[in-house]
Amino acid sequence: MERGLSVLLNVATTQKADTAREAGAADPEQLGEQLALLIDGAAARTRVLNADAFPTAAAIAAVLIDNAIHASSPRQPSDDRGTTGSAPVPAGGQ
Repeated sequence: MERGLSVLLNVATTQKADTAREAGAADPEQLGEQLALLIDGAAARTRVLNADAFPTAAAIAAVLIDNAIHASSPRQPSDDRGTTGSAPVPAGGQ
C-alpha cells in the first residue's frame, strides 16, 4: 500500500511540475513539490479538523504560482509590483 501511495504521489507531483513548466515557472519541479505538499496538507487538515482548508490552500497556491512565474521573467522598469529588496516600508508608505 505504501509503495502504491508513493507512486501515486510521484505521478501527481510530476503532473503539477509539467503544468508549472508549461506556465513558465522558474523552477517547475520545486513549484510542483510545493503545490503537492500544500494539497496534501489541506486534505489532512480538512480530514483531521473537519473544516474545509481548501479555500485557504487555493489562496496560498495563487501566491506560489504568481511568484514562480514572475521569478522566471526579467523585471521590467515599468513593473509596478514594487522593489525586490527586503527593507520594510514604513507606515504611511514613505
